[in-house]
Amino acid sequence: MPLNKAIKRTFSSSKSSQEVCTVLVVEGNTACSFSLGQCVSELQHAEEQIAFIGTESLLESMQAIREFDNLGVILISANSFDQESLSTLINSVRAKKIEADLRCVVVTNDSLGVNGQMTAQQKDTIDECWSSQIFNPTSLAEFIATIILGNIYKWRNTVKKSSGKAKNKEDKVAALERRLTREKQARLSAERQLDDYAKKSYIASSDLRDTVQKLQDKQQEIEFFIQSAKELKSGKSGLDMINSFLSICVDFISAEGGACYFTDSGTLGEHGLVYKRNTSFNFKNVVEEYLPSHTLGILDSWSVQEVSTGINDPTTWFIATNFRYIDNSIGWLCFVVKSPQISEQKLYILDAYLEQLRMGIEQQKELNAKAQKLHSDSLKQELADTKRQLVVADRMSSIGFLSSGVAHEINNPLAFLVSNNRYLQKSVMQGIERFREIQSSGTFEEVSQKLKDLRLLDLEEDFKEIFEDNTHGLERLSSISDNLRQFTRTNDNGFIQVELNQCIKRTVKMASMSKKAVIPVTVEACSDNALVLGNEGEIEQVLLNIMINALQAVNKNGQVAVSLTKADSRYHVAIKDDGVGIAAGDIDKIFSPFFTSKSASEGTGLGLAISKTIIEAHNGDINVESTIGVGTTFTVSIPLLETAHSEQGAS
Repeated sequence: MPLNKAIKRTFSSSKSSQEVCTVLVVEGNTACSFSLGQCVSELQHAEEQIAFIGTESLLESMQAIREFDNLGVILISANSFDQESLSTLINSVRAKKIEADLRCVVVTNDSLGVNGQMTAQQKDTIDECWSSQIFNPTSLAEFIATIILGNIYKWRNTVKKSSGKAKNKEDKVAALERRLTREKQARLSAERQLDDYAKKSYIASSDLRDTVQKLQDKQQEIEFFIQSAKELKSGKSGLDMINSFLSICVDFISAEGGACYFTDSGTLGEHGLVYKRNTSFNFKNVVEEYLPSHTLGILDSWSVQEVSTGINDPTTWFIATNFRYIDNSIGWLCFVVKSPQISEQKLYILDAYLEQLRMGIEQQKELNAKAQKLHSDSLKQELADTKRQLVVADRMSSIGFLSSGVAHEINNPLAFLVSNNRYLQKSVMQGIERFREIQSSGTFEEVSQKLKDLRLLDLEEDFKEIFEDNTHGLERLSSISDNLRQFTRTNDNGFIQVELNQCIKRTVKMASMSKKAVIPVTVEACSDNALVLGNEGEIEQVLLNIMINALQAVNKNGQVAVSLTKADSRYHVAIKDDGVGIAAGDIDKIFSPFFTSKSASEGTGLGLAISKTIIEAHNGDINVESTIGVGTTFTVSIPLLETAHSEQGAS
């Protein structure tokens, strides 16, 4: 059938690609011993659902393969084409097979077929290859018909399977699309979460960096305050205090240098204190240009000015403030800082230290003025306040001396408390484990035997001893705490009734906490209530100072004795040791402030001076007797309560 008519007939009679099978009979121009068109002419009307199309050239064949969508079987007469045309035709069929299910059948009159002349891909394209030589010419038409009908049957089975596979593929594709959608949504959600996490991490990292920077700044501030407090506590005066101020502040604000110049009626002095980290920096020239020396009043804030420098030089600042010095001249503190900006926080901190410097200078001025007015009542009151502060300081010094002994006293009961607790824990846990075994016992005899094995009565005795030891240890810790609290308590309510026996008892307990607590201290108390009028804490402080000196003076085999007697309307507390003694030339000096024969770690030289001041305030006195190599006896005498009342009334 001509190609155009074949196209019309096929599409007019076809219902669907699965119902009508189009058989394309391909023949070329080359002469062949048989004609496929004649062989299939008898099958033209064999079945309505089979359409036959015949082509007579390579061009028509390739056009038909390209145009028809419902090709089922392509029957090729191989000997009617040359080798090159046949290869081109097979390639076209291979390309068509990618789009549709079809079968390719090659008929040749060569007994070897065409496989030897084809590539591997072309061989895969050909489904069947038949040789006409195996049949006689009379049965060739029947043979061709059998080949066509057999391949149509195979094609239809393939289409059915492909239809089911296509539906399965569509379902799989739909499932994969849904899965892809879910994964896409999950990926988008994960990306959003990752973005949120990245943002939060960035914010947290920024906050952490800011926090670390703030902590570093705070640490620098704390170190600055500690160092400045040490300098102020060191008791430096005048120019030494100012020089220390300059060095600390230069390091704190990372300045190139600092200086202090003095002005008198607005005139800048020739010399000043200069502290420089950059030795090549000319400080005096900057001061003369930028210092507001004409100002006669005290500034309430820092003067900050930008210093003119080269274009490529970093920003340089000149900051200055002033204070009134001891001689009423104006002192100017100034610093040169190379920095993009000045930290206001550091200026606030410098203000605090500056205020302390001003207060220190004012205190020195006041002390200088008070040194010229010792006869005034106000000076006496302030000296009394200073003495009270020294008393408190000396008391703290005594506590510091006792600290190692106190720690030892606390560690002893703590040690056996911890040990007892471990034993209790071990015994109780073992008992619990035994009770669990008893619960699993089957007979009364087994339970009874296991209860005997527990040794509950023995454990009861052990537990009683442990609880008694623990109670004793806790009471010991409580006693130490009470003694320390009693000693550190300050009484500013004036003189009250004080019982000396109790004072001595508590003082001995405190002294027993020192590092030389192994030295025995014997006490001989007064038979009656030794009542005096005084400050209980101050009296105990005096006795403790003398007792600590005695303990430090004796060797490890020495002894210290304390006795309380009554004579001449006074109570006399004698503290005697058999130590090294005091040289005769030093006895008149021991009550002088800061005189000491000890090392710096053992004393400050203020203890006996403060003790003498305290006892004199109680209308008493302290006497000392000492012999080198024999020992020393300090006697503290305080008026009786009745005598003190009469003396107080007379005064």
